[in-house]
Amino acid sequence: MNKQSIITILLALVAMAGQAQSPIPESIVDTYWRNEVTGDWEIGFTESCAIYDCKIWQYGNINEKNGKVVLALNNGNKTLGVTIGKQEGGKCKMSIGKQKKQTYSLITTRTLSYYPQPDQTPFIDNSFQEGDSATIIGWIKDYPESKGKSLAFEARFGGFVPGRSSTIKGQTDTNGHFTIKVPIENTQVVFVHAYNHFMDPCLEPGDTIFILNDDKNDKMLFMGRNARLQDEIFAVSEEYFAKMHDMEYNDVLDENSTEEQMRTYANLRLEVYHKNEAKLDSVLALHPTLSRKFEESARMLNLSRMLSDIFDMDANTGHEFPQTVIDNMLAEVRKNARKPYSMWHEFYYFPWMYLEHVIFSTPRKYNPIILNADLALQLEKEGWLTLSDEKRKLLEKQDIKSLRNDILKALNEKTAAEVIEWEFQLADSIFTDPVLRECAKANRVYGMLDATNRPLNKSYLEAANRIQLPAARNAILAKNAELTALQNKPMTFTGLRPSSDVADMSDGEKILRKIIEPYKGKLILMDIWGTWCGPCKEALSHSQEEYERLKDFGLVYLYLANNSSDESWKNVIKMYDITGDNVVHYNLPDEQQKAVEQYLNVNAFPTYKLIDREGTILDADADPRNLEKLAMLLERLK
Repeated sequence: MNKQSIITILLALVAMAGQAQSPIPESIVDTYWRNEVTGDWEIGFTESCAIYDCKIWQYGNINEKNGKVVLALNNGNKTLGVTIGKQEGGKCKMSIGKQKKQTYSLITTRTLSYYPQPDQTPFIDNSFQEGDSATIIGWIKDYPESKGKSLAFEARFGGFVPGRSSTIKGQTDTNGHFTIKVPIENTQVVFVHAYNHFMDPCLEPGDTIFILNDDKNDKMLFMGRNARLQDEIFAVSEEYFAKMHDMEYNDVLDENSTEEQMRTYANLRLEVYHKNEAKLDSVLALHPTLSRKFEESARMLNLSRMLSDIFDMDANTGHEFPQTVIDNMLAEVRKNARKPYSMWHEFYYFPWMYLEHVIFSTPRKYNPIILNADLALQLEKEGWLTLSDEKRKLLEKQDIKSLRNDILKALNEKTAAEVIEWEFQLADSIFTDPVLRECAKANRVYGMLDATNRPLNKSYLEAANRIQLPAARNAILAKNAELTALQNKPMTFTGLRPSSDVADMSDGEKILRKIIEPYKGKLILMDIWGTWCGPCKEALSHSQEEYERLKDFGLVYLYLANNSSDESWKNVIKMYDITGDNVVHYNLPDEQQKAVEQYLNVNAFPTYKLIDREGTILDADADPRNLEKLAMLLERLK
């Protein structure tokens, strides 16, 4: 080896050794600094990089002399100069970029404490425009279990109009960094879960927020225009949010509860709400610098939870609330509802459920229908029925039986038009706020899509086009187009079994035995579900993940649909790709399905049953929504 080669190797080793050491003075490693005037976390220094303006900056030139540190920071083609004065008593003078020198204090607590000055800035309300978004930049720093591995994260965000939610999933890089761009309709809370870390920032349209979770130094810090609200929520977490009173109606009520019991619960729930309001008032008095955004967010959270609890009870116990209870709730809405209504996802239940309550408590007259020639001619005159020459001849012969399906279809269209028109008129009469009114209408139409899993009929489509909030209207039309495309997609899957397999059978046990007969010798996981059932469809959306995780157990997946039209049934199967060589679907006639469910003691949906290789129905928890637990059960049955 010549002398030049030896020198080159030595220089390389020196360079490598230099990279293994911290490039910045030990005195500022893992320090995070708060602007004394604004109260914001403004800059931080870690061993590998700096954090400023919601960005990661790499270190350039560094000079230190007499306790003063001068840094050059680089982010892409941007360079930023930072001068850090001598630290005294946890404080220092610092200049960042072209800013004048300011005083900064070292953040020594897990989260920021209260801000020095009050802030009356209101939330941004974009009136539910389309195309807005917010960006979350996160760093799960020095998490012990990561050790150079990427971590899973997800962001879940609701749509206030028309009450739908979405999830974005991804992986951090090997250093724990992640970025999520979230489409939002207006200011709203986004729930972020990164490994074992839970964060729920309230984001405004156009926001960029940086979230630091530093496990090693026990820090949870927020940076950005809207960071103050997150800091204040954490600051009062133990003092207020952790002590918020709550009640669960299903702890004290069920479908057998009396109207008086419901009234008692509702009044107790309102008392809990008022206790939370009083507690909030005391927190605001004790900490007068808490921002307007904090107060409005806290009041909306308390209000939303109360409304959601009471309306859920109304929907699930089979009784209607007395008008006094409704009046009390409406009084609180008028007093404490804050715009934008979207900030807490739970509030979207209010316009939806209140309209539904009014619909079910308002009597509506239905005239008796007689299928005859006069009805057919009236439907034709009103434009609901088209009669060809051939069908007109049948009508002249009074052959109503041959025209029955055409008349019923036209009658259903007319009835649907009358129903949605009546519901829209009710919404106009009970909501003076245009946003609440249009959101209530949108939820009625979107609810039809969600419940039927098929495109809107003519009447509902016309109603959708009359909704005055563009974001809501276009969300409905987009979902309708998706379902239309799905319905037109050919069904190539061959695992749809005909009900003729069990023709003329009425005994539930015998029907089930006949269905599972071809699969004797295999484990069968049975899923009893319905196209109308939200939790069922949520579970089915993970079907392919389930099949992949359990592929080594040789399962047969048997699906029995409850009260589901053929059209909706096939659409859901296509929507969630509930298909495979070992997948079997039945959509039995109602009476046969009820007989099977009665034999299996089904009282909730979805219901899962595991059948062993001999055809015995096992008494075991076979819920695929807990895949790992189910996998352990199947392992024992191998």
